Amino acid sequence: MRAGRCNSNLPSMSSSTLPRTIALIALAIVAALTAIVSPASAAPKATPYKLPADFALPNHLTTGPDGAMWVTDSSLGRLWRIAKNGKIRDYELGDMPVGIVSAYGSLWVTDSSDDAIYRVETNGRSKRYPLPAGVGAADIVKGADGALWFAESRGDKIGRITTDGHIDEYPLPTTGAFTFDVEAGPDGAVYFGESSTGKVGRITMDGHITEYTMPGDAPMPGGIVSIDGVLYVTDYNNTTVARMTTAGEFTDVFEMPRENATPLAMVAGADGALYISEHSTGSVSRMTLDGTFTKRYKVPGGWPDSIANGPDGALWVGQGNIGQVTRLDVGLDAPVTASATTFNARAGVAGTHTVATFTDADPNARARDYAVTINWGDGESTGGSVRRAADGSFVVRGRHTYEQTGTRRVVVLITDGVGKGVDARVASTAVVSK
Repeated sequence: MRAGRCNSNLPSMSSSTLPRTIALIALAIVAALTAIVSPASAAPKATPYKLPADFALPNHLTTGPDGAMWVTDSSLGRLWRIAKNGKIRDYELGDMPVGIVSAYGSLWVTDSSDDAIYRVETNGRSKRYPLPAGVGAADIVKGADGALWFAESRGDKIGRITTDGHIDEYPLPTTGAFTFDVEAGPDGAVYFGESSTGKVGRITMDGHITEYTMPGDAPMPGGIVSIDGVLYVTDYNNTTVARMTTAGEFTDVFEMPRENATPLAMVAGADGALYISEHSTGSVSRMTLDGTFTKRYKVPGGWPDSIANGPDGALWVGQGNIGQVTRLDVGLDAPVTASATTFNARAGVAGTHTVATFTDADPNARARDYAVTINWGDGESTGGSVRRAADGSFVVRGRHTYEQTGTRRVVVLITDGVGKGVDARVASTAVVSK
């Protein structure tokens, strides 16, 4: 989920707590609220990054192909890049960049004011693809069809752009829908919230649209997350999170523990739980998939808007009110992704073999951090060694003697020493000859 928005078409509102931030949708809601900040139940390691420019307004954020955090700035017309070492730099981009997603080796950015989508490379170079005037492009997501799909907040359409810039638009059945958030669903369709109608829409890859009304009193859908074969949707007005099937049935509604929390954005963490930004309470809440709220983390400076997963298992939060992005290390283990190998061995001859390769999203990972178990497929198990490859990945090697010829299934278990249990399991193949 990506959040943080700004829209000049919203009604004029005044309040001492009116955010400088985001929000097509969120701005209208938050404006009327009084901030309530109570002590959080946990104290994560927090690293704030103040964006070095007056009136900076971080909107959406995502981990880029280069492992850095990229942030849109709808106030200054910029992209901010926060490197792994904390170094910040910016790139001029359009008028009001809002949505951002990393896909196909590039960053894709919507511009709500300039009516365009930009393809941005990690060196800051960009290519502009124009959209019809006045559509108000908002959130954007990678689709299951090799293209990208985006919401048109003022155009009452869902848009599709191919990687070579071809644009298609699909009109919504309901006018005045005011769409913003989009999410790729578990069924290959794209889901989107209609904040003015209280509906969640679904569009298939061939453009067929179905709308479903959320439960509750005047619901206002916000952040959408696809996980475990279903979807979870925040409701700004009712301070709830609803669980929805791909058939459009809302099976459960979970009340958040704090009234008027203003749940703006939501993301699935590396631990399989949901993390929800509460703009008005200045915190991030953790909710398990059965609707249990287990922890709450205070964000330094308050006013959390957008939220995203970092490359290292940490959560990153945009704070439009104060021009800040904060990294929250809540103790999540960065994912380890392993790949199988096929290797040759000779019966009766001891040999050292590469039995697997893997990557770790933690940029600080070291080869000595890992423990490896290799089941060689002939009833024997041993440990293995890990070394870092030139490209930053890791290689698992082990020494073994096969007594008989044939093909063996070699199971490799990798543990990174953080948390509990095995972090990666992969089955490789040994071809044993005479």
